[in-house]
Amino acid sequence: MARILVVDDEAWMCRMLARLLKAQHEVVAVGCVREAMLTLSEGHFDLILCDMRLGNHCGTLLQTELAERDPEQAGRIVFMSGAELDEVEGPTLQKPFDAHQLHHVVDHCLATWANAA
Repeated sequence: MARILVVDDEAWMCRMLARLLKAQHEVVAVGCVREAMLTLSEGHFDLILCDMRLGNHCGTLLQTELAERDPEQAGRIVFMSGAELDEVEGPTLQKPFDAHQLHHVVDHCLATWANAA
């Protein structure tokens, strides 16, 4: 069972993602970069699902701050957005997405990162 952190300022999105993933994974959901950094300081996560738009902040702020403290975890972020994600390196989820797409990306990333360890 993987530990997944969901970072999205839309509470309904956090609830939906937690509901879709909780049967197979331990899911913690937070609404902003500050909460995410606090949560990450308390323990390791296998994957971080992070929205690109978090109120007044960009999701890449989380990646930048996390890279200074824990580069390995910073490399486990999957960005989600309804806008184009061309400027983002690494795995992404284009909104809207369905449960199949979500599970495919999560499973693929977890398997890839486990094999790289």
